[in-house]
Amino acid sequence: MPDPMLTLAVILVSGLAALIASHGVVNTVRHGEWTSAAFLSLGLALMTFSFLNIVITFAGAWVSTTDVYNTVTNEMPGWGTIGLRVMLVVQALVAVGVIIVRLRRGNQMINIPAVFLSIVAFISIGSAFLRGEDPLRPFTIIYVLVLLACIVAPRGVGIHLGIGVAGLLLAAASCFAMWLHPDIAVDECQAGYKCGILGFNLPGVMDNENALAISLVMAMPFVYMAFRGWQGTVLTLYVAGVVVLTGSRTGSLAAVITLAALLIIRPDVRNPTRAPGRSLLLAIGLIPVLAISVILPFVIRDPLAFTGRGGLWTLAREELSSIGALLHGHGVFGWDSLRDIGKIDASEVYSAHNQWLSVAFSTGLIGLVCFSAAIFALLWQARNSYLPVVCCVLVPVAVLSIT
Repeated sequence: MPDPMLTLAVILVSGLAALIASHGVVNTVRHGEWTSAAFLSLGLALMTFSFLNIVITFAGAWVSTTDVYNTVTNEMPGWGTIGLRVMLVVQALVAVGVIIVRLRRGNQMINIPAVFLSIVAFISIGSAFLRGEDPLRPFTIIYVLVLLACIVAPRGVGIHLGIGVAGLLLAAASCFAMWLHPDIAVDECQAGYKCGILGFNLPGVMDNENALAISLVMAMPFVYMAFRGWQGTVLTLYVAGVVVLTGSRTGSLAAVITLAALLIIRPDVRNPTRAPGRSLLLAIGLIPVLAISVILPFVIRDPLAFTGRGGLWTLAREELSSIGALLHGHGVFGWDSLRDIGKIDASEVYSAHNQWLSVAFSTGLIGLVCFSAAIFALLWQARNSYLPVVCCVLVPVAVLSIT
């Protein structure tokens, strides 16, 4: 359990961050920035971050179970499962609503990167059908609907506000859960090598510390740009601090790099400028990171490299050895099926632990080309004044994609 004084310090800092965020939100309301786009992105982001997890954690309602290997896991109560189903239905309805409303307006601007990412999703679904699987499960359908909604969804400051506020709520809720329900929100350090700076890991309201860290790091650029002036900087520092508390090594590294990029580049979504000098500086740092993330999993041969990720990368490459798999991948649930035959364990089931290799595994070279095209299109559309904004949003993606 965490030291009471350390817990008090974290709670006080979180309370101060909440006050600053509240003042910042009031300012954005005064400036008329809380549009329907802001509420849309806030709602979808909260559901993506799993607002239901926050409710169950604060209610102390997680059901702990121990398997034959003495591994303790927390499962949702009955009402939580019902709530999850309702939340999925709401996500689907919101996505469909956005598509209908935006298309009815006519002359709708199409988000080309979202088109490419939707194609990647359909390739993954088609590959699953070719394997004889049924990929049309609730999560898959909602994922596709949200992607399709992104093709016509609104853009601008409101999107940054919604995602930024959702990230702050997730960070603060996880810290307060550390005080209210430490038995759920706090984990012991793993084997003495994976540990937060306070001597414990902080999964908070999420399933594990990596899930919390990744969600918060992805939200950092939105927090920075959502709030004006010093408020954005202070609140981003707070979120980065919570990431370091989690004990996630990849998340902590990404948080430090993302924070440095934001403070140096100073992107401004309200008054975007070309800033060629800063954009060049960011590109000099971003391109090598992307190159490493692409090349690394294809050259590593040691299965123990990067705390066992080398073994996962080798397995993924081996599974892509046939022509069919190389062209169109193994589908949306292909990696999950490796657990069923005992090639990976439950802790490794969510991905091949490299973004590019995961896309290749699920969708093959065809999907990988479309995925790359989405990123290229995003950068091309922002090549003028919005390039610093887009590149800063991509910094945590690039770092996290490595492992």
